[in-house]
Amino acid sequence: MRAERSSWTAVWGVIAISIFSAGQMAVAGTTGKLTGRVSDEKGMPLPGASVVIEGARQGAITDADGFYVILSIGPGTYSLSASLIGYAKTTKRDVRVSVDYTTTVDFKLKEEAVAAAEVVVTAERPPVELDKTSSKYVTSADDIKQIPIIKTTGEFISLQPGVDMGGTFSIRGGDISDGRNPTLQSSGYVGNDANVMIDGIRVSNKDGHSAILFTGVNRSVVQQLSVETGVTSAEYGDAQAGTINIVTQDGRKDFHGWMEFGYEPPGRKHWGANVYDSPIHRDHMKWNDPAWANETDPVTGRRIHVREDYTGVSGYRMEGSLSGPVGSRASFLASLKHEGRAATLPSATSRGFYDDRGQFITAPRNIQGSASLTVKPTEGIKVKAGLILQRYTAWNNETTERVSGLARGLDEDGRNIFLPKDWGAAGRYRFREELEYLTFTHALSPRTFYEVRVAHGRTKQDTVGVPFVTQNPRRDKDGWFNIERQTGAWVLSDRRRWSLKADLSSQITKGHFVKTGFETPKEKTDFGTQARRAVEGAIGTARFQAEAFPKNGAPAPGQTAYSL
Repeated sequence: MRAERSSWTAVWGVIAISIFSAGQMAVAGTTGKLTGRVSDEKGMPLPGASVVIEGARQGAITDADGFYVILSIGPGTYSLSASLIGYAKTTKRDVRVSVDYTTTVDFKLKEEAVAAAEVVVTAERPPVELDKTSSKYVTSADDIKQIPIIKTTGEFISLQPGVDMGGTFSIRGGDISDGRNPTLQSSGYVGNDANVMIDGIRVSNKDGHSAILFTGVNRSVVQQLSVETGVTSAEYGDAQAGTINIVTQDGRKDFHGWMEFGYEPPGRKHWGANVYDSPIHRDHMKWNDPAWANETDPVTGRRIHVREDYTGVSGYRMEGSLSGPVGSRASFLASLKHEGRAATLPSATSRGFYDDRGQFITAPRNIQGSASLTVKPTEGIKVKAGLILQRYTAWNNETTERVSGLARGLDEDGRNIFLPKDWGAAGRYRFREELEYLTFTHALSPRTFYEVRVAHGRTKQDTVGVPFVTQNPRRDKDGWFNIERQTGAWVLSDRRRWSLKADLSSQITKGHFVKTGFETPKEKTDFGTQARRAVEGAIGTARFQAEAFPKNGAPAPGQTAYSL
C-alpha cells in the first residue's frame, strides 16, 4: 500500500480563559504550572517576594497583590521556597507538579528583625482541584518505583481506570483495530479513538497501525504518565475516547546509573493441565500406541509426536539506564531493555518477549531503548532531542495468521503442536519502530513562552527467508497433526510520519491563561503483501496504491480487491 497525506490546518485556538483567582489551565501537554500568593502572618500581600524552585533555574517575583506564577515546569516533586528581606525564608517540600495541571502553593512569611532559621513546611494536595474538569489519572516516577512488579509502561497504562486491560489501549470501549496487517481485516482501516502523546509528540493512529500504538518508552525513563478519559481539550485534536500522555525524564546533573535483572525460574505458567493432555486433543493423542508415539517424518526422519518440556524453560529480563551531565548546561539520559522470557505454551521458539500489549512475540533477538539530550543554553531556552526505538526479529506467524501450519502452537484446534521447534513455514520477519523528535522552548517573559516540536516516526516490517514455493501442509498418518509445510507469504510495510507543532502560552492576568497553536501532520505508507495457498490452488498478490477502501467496500481507482 502507498498512501500520502498532508494537512496544514490550525488544530486548536484559544482554549483556556479562567475566571478563578488563579489561572486554571496548565501548559503545552508536557509541563505544569505553579501559582499562589505570598503574604505576611496577617494575610497582607507581600510584593517583591522571591519564589524559587530549589535545584532549578526557575522562579518568579510576586506582584503588588503578592501573586506569583511559574510556567513550563516539568512534572515531578519539588521544593519551593519564598523569601523577602525582613522575613524568615519559608520552604515547602514535596510540591507535586503534574502535566496540564496548576498546582497552587501559598506562603505566609514570618516577620523577623534579624536573620532567623528557615521554616520548612510539607506541602499538601488540596481536597478539590479546581482545574480538574475531566477524568484524569496521573502516575509519577515515584509511583512507578513503588510498584516493581509492573515492568512495562503499557502495563501501567492498562491499570488506569477506563483503559482496556487486554493491552489494546482502548479507552472506555473506543474503536480499535488489529492494525498489524490491514489487508486481512474485514473492517479495513479503523482509527484509534485514543491518542498517545510522547513528550508532546502525537503518535499516529490513522495509518493502519492503530492498535499497536508505539509506547516503547522504558519505565526507567518515565517522569510521568497520565490517562485522560472522555472529552479532552482542543489541543489534543480528534481524541474521541481519551488521551495517553507520557513524559520522559531529562538528564541528571550528576552521573547516575540503574540496572535491573529479573530471573524467571522454570515452571508451569498457565492454569490447568499440561497442554498435551488438554481436552482439545481428545481422540487424537495416542501415547499408549507405540506405533503412533514413535512415528517419524518420512522426509526428515524427525520423530513427530514428542511431548516438549515447555515448562522446564527459564527466562530473564534486563533493563538499565545511565544519566549524567554534558558540560555545565547539558545532560543526557539513555536506557536499554532486552528480554528472553519463556513461552507460556509450546511456541515457534522457547524464548521471546512480551510487548506493551501483553502479546508474546517469538523473537529471542529484541531490544528496546531510548536516548535524549537536553541543553539549556540560557535561562529562558531549553532544547531537547530524543530517540525512542524498538527492534526485533520474530518467526513469521504474526503477519499471515489465516494460513494453516505456520508455526508451532495451539492454533487450528491444536493441529500445530507437533510442528518443528525454531521453525516457521513462512520464514521470519524483522520489525523496527522508531521516533525521533526535537523540542525547542523559549520563555519570552516570566509569563509568556512558546514551544516548537518537530518529529519523525517510522514503522517498518519485512519478511526474510520466505520460501519461493507453497506446499500443502504435510500431516501425520492419522491426517490430523501438521508436521511441516512451506508457505510463500510475505508482508512488506513501511509507515513514515512527520509532524510540526507550535504552541504559544501566556498568563495575561492572574485569572486568565491563554494558549494557542497549530499542528500539521504528514504520513506516507507503503504496503505490499503476497500469499500463496496451495490448498485452494490459487495465488493472490496485492499492492495497494490508496489509503483505504471507501465506505461501500468497493475498490476505488488504483485499488485492487483482494482476499486470502
